[in-house]
Amino acid sequence: MSIMAVDGSKSLILCIEDEADLREDLVDELLEAGYKVIAASTALQALEYLQTQHPNLILCDITMPGMDGYTLLDIVRETRPDLADTPFVFLTAQASPEQVVRGKLAGADDYLVKPVDFDLMLATIASRLQQVARIQQRFTQQTLQLQRTLAGVHEQQILDRFQQIAQAFDYVSTGIVLLDSQSRVQFANRAAGDILATQGGVQLGDSFSLEHGRVAAEFRQAFDTVLVAGVKTDDVVECVTLPSHEGREYVLLMVCPLACTHSLNPSDPAVMVMICDPARRSLLPAHVLAGLFQLTPTEAQVACAFAEGKRSEQIAEQFGISVTTVAFHKRNLFQKTRTNRQADLIALLLTLSVFDV
Repeated sequence: MSIMAVDGSKSLILCIEDEADLREDLVDELLEAGYKVIAASTALQALEYLQTQHPNLILCDITMPGMDGYTLLDIVRETRPDLADTPFVFLTAQASPEQVVRGKLAGADDYLVKPVDFDLMLATIASRLQQVARIQQRFTQQTLQLQRTLAGVHEQQILDRFQQIAQAFDYVSTGIVLLDSQSRVQFANRAAGDILATQGGVQLGDSFSLEHGRVAAEFRQAFDTVLVAGVKTDDVVECVTLPSHEGREYVLLMVCPLACTHSLNPSDPAVMVMICDPARRSLLPAHVLAGLFQLTPTEAQVACAFAEGKRSEQIAEQFGISVTTVAFHKRNLFQKTRTNRQADLIALLLTLSVFDV
């Protein structure tokens, strides 16, 4: 029995195998099990398919002419963040410990040994798809609940509670601004006012306005994007970087919808802007993050580095590891923190920041 995708459609499997007879057998088994299948004979052909297709799982041979499976996995994990939660299962004639370690470090999720046991293959695929579905469903439910709570803070029946929430937000080092659909400010915490007061080129009054032409245009585009996308989905985050001012580091604006905007009154908060200032962030120590999310020491350090705004290449250089290893740790972080993307992970870590008082 096949596992349905999150949207209720049949799960799509990308099957990459250079041996024609085996590829045909794999496709037949998957189709009979109820999956949709795209078959590729080379890694390059698979990359072409991935330009227009978004599979729910990738089943890939390791040894192929031209580009091998390891190289394909590296490319997918490094260049396709939208496939970060897509399971990658290797097919191999010899699953030696060295092969398993290399694949795991590159971000492989499982191995199947040739000759393929088709019952085991179908069970492995179903298990991986179920795992992804559970993680996505849990995170989606939690995110929707948070966004709906924030979107309703101005409802008459919770005004008193909103005051308590506002006071709590004043102890968060990340600036938080809630805007309605007309970009009017409905709430701003203390950090938002303090950060923007020293940034220059930004006015936080009745409306949220940027004086720098290029940045103002980028923010308006980001605001409009999340406002429109919020009608259909809450899963969108746009980022805008404010230019450095008087020797200060950059300030990052993360813009996301609070809830489906078609259900909101014009004066209700529709968009949340998180304002992240590296000069003010006081992240939780790595050992505290490790305890909260059951992270390994290295995973906790990598998480802190991402929250500091570092790129994968910079993190690799800092810790003396490969970019592939950083990608492996990032995938583990997604699973353990129940996030799907790097932007979600950073947002979560920043909300755990506190003021240095």
